[in-house]
Amino acid sequence: MLWSERIKRYILFLVGVFIMAGGVVFTVRSALGTTPLASFPFALYSIFEPLSFGTATFLNCMLLLIAQLVLMRRDFDLKQFAQIPLAIFLGLFQDVWGFLLGDWAPETYPIKLIVLLIGCCLTALGVGLQVTANVVMDAATAFTKDISDKFGFDFGKCKICVDWSFVVIAVIVDLAVLHTVVGVREGTVICAFLVGIIAGFLKKKFVPMNRFLMGREKYEATYHPTETVGT
Repeated sequence: MLWSERIKRYILFLVGVFIMAGGVVFTVRSALGTTPLASFPFALYSIFEPLSFGTATFLNCMLLLIAQLVLMRRDFDLKQFAQIPLAIFLGLFQDVWGFLLGDWAPETYPIKLIVLLIGCCLTALGVGLQVTANVVMDAATAFTKDISDKFGFDFGKCKICVDWSFVVIAVIVDLAVLHTVVGVREGTVICAFLVGIIAGFLKKKFVPMNRFLMGREKYEATYHPTETVGT
């Protein structure tokens, strides 16, 4: 991969992380529940009040990285340590979005629902840009892939189980420490289904973006090989 392509991919990736962070924060501000993956970090954030939401997210990513090390041992890919700067940027961007939104929060249920939908769209857009950039996996996805590879489980089904495991753990921690459930509501279920649907739709729309990332010749050779052979 040429350095020019690599730089463009990392820039696109960071843009995706920033947008996804905004989506998660908007979802939280809706007060209708967090995304499944954000449910446990939000529980940590709620329990340890001085802790910022971004810091809680970073700690969650580090726990997942440690879990990957324990699970894979000698088979652990050292490239996955790239998850550390990703976690730093994700946590930082979440705190930036929190600062930008200040104390603002929607009051009526219809407005809360609109904010939740905006959060879902931003999250899906951010995920789509990260997938298109194709430089490093986030900690949760990498952890899911390791489980899938280690035990031969279907990745899609494994992803669903991992996502909802976060929700279950968050609920248990909430009840044990706070004696109430925070961050897990109807919005969590909506996010679980809607983000995947939107991300799947956008993935097809992002294919032409590879022309910018890869360059015209490499793009044509990859996506239209039969057209380039005869030219």
